[in-house]
Amino acid sequence: MEIINKLQLATNLSANEDEVRKYALEHLKEIQNLTITELAKINYTSPATITRLCKKLGVESFSQLKIQLASELSRRSSVDYGVEQIGDIRKGCDTGAAIVDRVTQATLNAIQETTRLVDLEVYHKVVNEIDKAAAIDFYGKGTSSLVAADAAFKFMRIGKTVSYFDPIDRQHVQSLITPTDHIGILISYAGESQEILKIANILKKRHIKTVAITSDNGNSLTKLVNYVLPVSSSEPVMRIISMSSRISQLHVVDILFNLCFDRHYEDYLAITEDTCFL
Repeated sequence: MEIINKLQLATNLSANEDEVRKYALEHLKEIQNLTITELAKINYTSPATITRLCKKLGVESFSQLKIQLASELSRRSSVDYGVEQIGDIRKGCDTGAAIVDRVTQATLNAIQETTRLVDLEVYHKVVNEIDKAAAIDFYGKGTSSLVAADAAFKFMRIGKTVSYFDPIDRQHVQSLITPTDHIGILISYAGESQEILKIANILKKRHIKTVAITSDNGNSLTKLVNYVLPVSSSEPVMRIISMSSRISQLHVVDILFNLCFDRHYEDYLAITEDTCFL
């Protein structure tokens, strides 16, 4: 996983470490010109705090952190990385061909970024939970509801008992009455939807296993679930319309589905052959 992703997804940090993390993300280029003492002074903390943060990110020193940041920023710049530059909608600024290229590149970047975030150990744990669960309940609002519906259909085709209701109020009721041997999969790009957070809180209080497909290990939803399957966070939360975020979520669903299918290949193949005409 890249160091910028690690900064975005870092958890179990002290308050001071988290402040340094946030500052680093907001000043990725600037911190490359700072010494560890200067960065500590800016954040009213100590060099030791920064060193501890580095070790939690998997690097031995602040110097190594800066080297990795410089390499990643250079690479990202070389491919016009980021949906803000290549996936946004701009009035009359592009030819049709340029729009096709820009949207395509944004989609490819989102998939590649999401793939770099894959932690197979976590995915396999989720597959174990799905195997043990009596049923899978999917939750999502807005664009994420389309992803939830797609996921529910995929898992239904391999014989899983699934539930998904489009109106969010019905999802709320579902969370209140679903049996405790179910597993809940909550899909939310920003992880800050109040309706989804309410559902996550209910499921947590009822001791139901939960999985979040979301963009950032630091958002509110990740603190309420048992497992997180992160997606690319390259698309701004405040955007005209969801594009690469939806693709990233679908990519995670497809990876999870295929891992489940592979584990019980012969059984699931026989089941899906009966529905292949759909």
